[in-house]
Amino acid sequence: MRPTQWPHPLLQAYWESGTHAAEGATQPAIQNLLMHLLRLVDAPHAVELGVWKGATSRWLACGLPPGGRLELVDPDPGCLHVAADRVGALALPITVTTHQQHTMDYLPTIPDTVRFVFLDDDKAQIPEKLGLLTARLPHCVVAIHDLETIGAQIWKDWNLIPLRVASDPSGGDLGLTSW
Repeated sequence: MRPTQWPHPLLQAYWESGTHAAEGATQPAIQNLLMHLLRLVDAPHAVELGVWKGATSRWLACGLPPGGRLELVDPDPGCLHVAADRVGALALPITVTTHQQHTMDYLPTIPDTVRFVFLDDDKAQIPEKLGLLTARLPHCVVAIHDLETIGAQIWKDWNLIPLRVASDPSGGDLGLTSW
């Protein structure tokens, strides 16, 4: 899926250079979908759990309204640095905060103002992670990347809606749930 109108020239350059494929980043079709989901739910505060090299971080940033907040969580300081730099290069009117932590250490402190979570870290402990999110956040949309890796029972237990991006040759998938 190639957007007809790019949310930012740096995203277009990234896509056209092929860097996303070389970095093993989340598929661009999924990144674009996440940006539009953020816009649809009008989430002023979002969190990305597991940032890798910040490709999806930039699309999430573009989905936030002016004055929005994006929190990036990853135990790897190198990944956090690259992701924060890439989001900062967009010069958007948002606040970006980094947390060098494992997801399970961060979730008990997640601010209750968060309305959108992209979970793209280690898929271990998904039920526990979702349990912490529901306990801390009164209303939230959660997107889980690589849904096929977590098992069908978790899909059923958490009422996850599986989405397959057919236009993506790598067959990227995403699971969505909300409360």
